[in-house]
Amino acid sequence: MKFYSAIFAIIALFSAAEACKCWNSYGRAVSEYTHACCTYTGGFFSDHNCDGDIFDKLDVFRTCCENLGTESDCDCPDCPEEDARRKAIGLAPMTDAERHEFAVKKSEGKTEKQRSVPFIG
Repeated sequence: MKFYSAIFAIIALFSAAEACKCWNSYGRAVSEYTHACCTYTGGFFSDHNCDGDIFDKLDVFRTCCENLGTESDCDCPDCPEEDARRKAIGLAPMTDAERHEFAVKKSEGKTEKQRSVPFIG
């Protein structure tokens, strides 16, 4: 029974890591565009995210979002909210270098949190 719990946890972890959305310039997810791009890349649309095995097609998902006038959050899930926050206080959106640095910092924080969770087995 513990084995199945561990397998389920691993699958959930990887599914969440690949969830992507299309975001507009106001920092809001556009569910209809996410659904369209998800279908186009062969993922499955669930709970306003594109889940599934699209890891090798993230560039296709990103291009699809861009062609619809939005941006993808696959490489930086928290960037759209940060850009909206910056816009609200009168700052310019993040540059590509800032987005990369922001994504790295966020992923380091998540990695540290994941390590602190004890293994139950």
